[in-house]
Amino acid sequence: YDSWRRKRRFQQIFRPTDDQGEPTASQAWGDPQRSLDSSSTIEELLRPLSPRERAVITLRYLADLTEAATAYELGIAVGAVKSTTARALNKMRVVDLEAKGA
Repeated sequence: YDSWRRKRRFQQIFRPTDDQGEPTASQAWGDPQRSLDSSSTIEELLRPLSPRERAVITLRYLADLTEAATAYELGIAVGAVKSTTARALNKMRVVDLEAKGA
């Protein structure tokens, strides 16, 4: 259930939208342009993160690891994973808002 909530939250925060905040037309399943847009958007959102923040976000959301598994893989404490995740998501939100001109 937690992994479903993480994926859902990540998708809600960082889904492509048009100028009015509506989902873009390219969000149809199987659309290769959507896949390309998503990967470039993710790259833009990850760019300002530190290497540690980037690793935590990648393992937690893209590899769908738990906090404990992420901590083990990176050799850091679970609390460090939690705080790094929160800090990285906040940075990503700021970048996303700036990209949308808000």
